[in-house]
Amino acid sequence: MVRSLFTVLAWVALALAAATPPAQAAAPIPAPPEVNARSYLLVDHFSGRVLAERHADERAEPASLTKLMTAYVVFRTLAEGRLKLTDMVTV
Repeated sequence: MVRSLFTVLAWVALALAAATPPAQAAAPIPAPPEVNARSYLLVDHFSGRVLAERHADERAEPASLTKLMTAYVVFRTLAEGRLKLTDMVTV
C-alpha cells in the first residue's frame, strides 16, 4: 500500500515538473518602440544583438549628440577627480 502510494506521488510530481516551464525561459521580445527619427539603432549591451533599427546603415550627421556626449564625459571625469578645470587638453 505504501509503495503504491509512493509510486502515485512520484508520478504526480514528475508530471507537475514536466508541465512547469523552465525558470530561465526567455521572455518574449516586445515590439520595437515607435521612434520619430530618420534612423536609429537599439543594441543589447550584453549580447551585442541588434534589437531594433531603422536605416542603421545610412550615413547621418551626429549634430549635437557629439557635443552632449563630450560634455557628459568631461563632467563625469571632473566629478571623478581625474580631470581639473585647469588641465590642458590637446585636441
